[in-house]
Amino acid sequence: MRCVKGNEIRVLSSGAGLYIGTVDAKDGTPYCRVSQEYYHSAALANFALEKKAFTVRNCMENQFCSGGLCLMLIPNNSDIGDHTDFCDGN
Repeated sequence: MRCVKGNEIRVLSSGAGLYIGTVDAKDGTPYCRVSQEYYHSAALANFALEKKAFTVRNCMENQFCSGGLCLMLIPNNSDIGDHTDFCDGN
């Protein structure tokens, strides 16, 4: 799955735990954390990503990395709503 800006959305790791975020399309470095939650196992994090069962994190970091609000490409049937401007930069 990719954001509008072309960055891959996947499970990433930090000192705080596993989370859902984007990686830079050019060099693969972490770009922004999308999920508010941290996960204790890869299985839980991957399940959350696959089912889109996580809270989208809205913070200055995401606004900085995208130039605007960072919301996921989420199908209409999602609990989060129909957002199509994830990492759009608009």
